[in-house]
Amino acid sequence: MSKISRALLAATLMSVGALATTPITTHAATNGASTVQTTTDPLTTVKEPNIVIIKSAQAKVYSNPQLSQATGRTLPFASSWAATAVAKNTETGTVTAYQVATNQWIAANDITTQADFVGVQQPATGVIYISSATSKTYANPDLTGQANGSLPFKSGWKYTAVFKNGYGRIISYQVSTHQWVPAGNVQTDSHLVMSLEPGRGILRITKKGGASTYSATGQVNGHLTYGSRWRYAWILTDATRKVVAYQVGGNQFVTPEDSIESK
Repeated sequence: MSKISRALLAATLMSVGALATTPITTHAATNGASTVQTTTDPLTTVKEPNIVIIKSAQAKVYSNPQLSQATGRTLPFASSWAATAVAKNTETGTVTAYQVATNQWIAANDITTQADFVGVQQPATGVIYISSATSKTYANPDLTGQANGSLPFKSGWKYTAVFKNGYGRIISYQVSTHQWVPAGNVQTDSHLVMSLEPGRGILRITKKGGASTYSATGQVNGHLTYGSRWRYAWILTDATRKVVAYQVGGNQFVTPEDSIESK
């Protein structure tokens, strides 16, 4: 018998939206070109830690904050970097460059500090399950513009691509040519999308030594003896309509592994 996990039953009471964040990594600089304008305005450098994301196709790396000495290296689009300082125009206070390493400066117009402003579409395959009551779909992978459809709760959809922001976090899944689903409205594990449904019947406990009952949050809250029979009025099902548990009391659930339908 496999014990119902706390997270599994807790999902009956709430929708869980998981967003995975990838750590910032060091990327090897590559040859390439970006167009920036060397500044001759008076500058001051200030320690200002920040996470920056490259928004240009390739961002030139300079050895000085004035951006007058190109190193011949570039940083790739959508890569993330831990900046330690900024160069500011002393007259206007405008940030003109970010320092991402010793003697490595990037022009401010090649950078954003807002991860969602930089996105990368990548091929990927799998199945998602709608975990919200309904989920709107959008023609654009960054979810801008008007919605162009909606998908029902617990429905499953194959996706062919994902859209990630500058931190590598999945923003949306592509389920058809012009339909993208927000990642916050789905789960990739069908067992995390569950609901209670009417389903009357009688169970007989088949586990030797008896079966534990569980609350909706996964806590053991009772024990049923081997061979005993119990009426149930509700069933807990996942997104594939598989029965996960039977409700035999106000807040008592029994797993199918510990019981069998009985007449």
